[in-house]
Amino acid sequence: MAVLMLNLAIALLLPLAPPSKDVPREPNPLVPSLHQLSDDEEAEFDRIVNRFIRADIGDADNLPIGHHSREYRQAYQALRKMGPDGFFALIRGFNRAAKMEYSCPTQVLSELLKWQIKASNDPQLVLYAKENLGVGLLHASQRQYVNGFRRLCNRRLAALGSQSRPKAQVADLRLAQEMTRLSVSQLVQAVGASKGLRRKLALTELEKRDDPQALATLAAVAADQEDAERTEARNLLVHHLLRQSDEGLKKSCKDSRPEVRIAAARAASRHKPPLVEPLIALLADDDAVVRTAAHTALVRATHKDFGPADNAPESLRAHAIVRWRAWLAKQPAQNEDRAANPKTLSPF
Repeated sequence: MAVLMLNLAIALLLPLAPPSKDVPREPNPLVPSLHQLSDDEEAEFDRIVNRFIRADIGDADNLPIGHHSREYRQAYQALRKMGPDGFFALIRGFNRAAKMEYSCPTQVLSELLKWQIKASNDPQLVLYAKENLGVGLLHASQRQYVNGFRRLCNRRLAALGSQSRPKAQVADLRLAQEMTRLSVSQLVQAVGASKGLRRKLALTELEKRDDPQALATLAAVAADQEDAERTEARNLLVHHLLRQSDEGLKKSCKDSRPEVRIAAARAASRHKPPLVEPLIALLADDDAVVRTAAHTALVRATHKDFGPADNAPESLRAHAIVRWRAWLAKQPAQNEDRAANPKTLSPF
């Protein structure tokens, strides 16, 4: 196991694929030291982590269990190649495995995350890991990993705060810490009255707050085509909706604001398992942009494509909805039924 952890730690520092020199990657709005990933890249990282978990615990397809199986070795090699940008997928994978009360994959994933925390100089990465690893986890046997991990995060944050760094970096860290102490109303005011880094940090902190005002503010910025932070707000809005319950996310798919429905479609496709029925319903939305987002999300979640094409007339959209629902009805287990089956980690 020690050799396994060392190999994982070394591999974590290697990128999955070298970024193009001609196309600079945007920083992630939640963790600036990581790249902003596309939906497809996020899905690929989730697939790699899920495959590793399934290889470790076995699944309904009777994959061999154990570290000496061929499937485990292949899954382990794929996990080694993920690189730092697999950070969010590792956290999601840990939370899923922990809720299923499997200790082996959670141990490997938590150790891999610990190595990344120790190597990172980004306080936002450390804070995100501290606040999101083990969310909703109640089982005592898994809380030991979470508690130990959070202690490590606290030590790392203290070390980052005491390191000798340029004054600008120290000020940025203090500003980020200040935002965590503000109320939702104060954060909303900061978004409206501030510019630059302070406004970005206020938006990032709002994403973490479970409050209607936070959702409304993120949606307003995401909908404003003239707002410089629009792209960042749209991504933050998706992450915010992913924190909702199944019922909350389904409700957001029916929200009166188009930007919320667009973000809900993206979130529904990333949900584990994907929420397919609400996405199909969005194909009949009055807003063409929402319909396109729902179609894209369906294809991403299911690897199927029954249409409709962009700008298709209402008759063809109705036909596509019938085809999607006919396909969904033939699936052996969907949505909540899949959630009840801990061995089923891949969406379809």
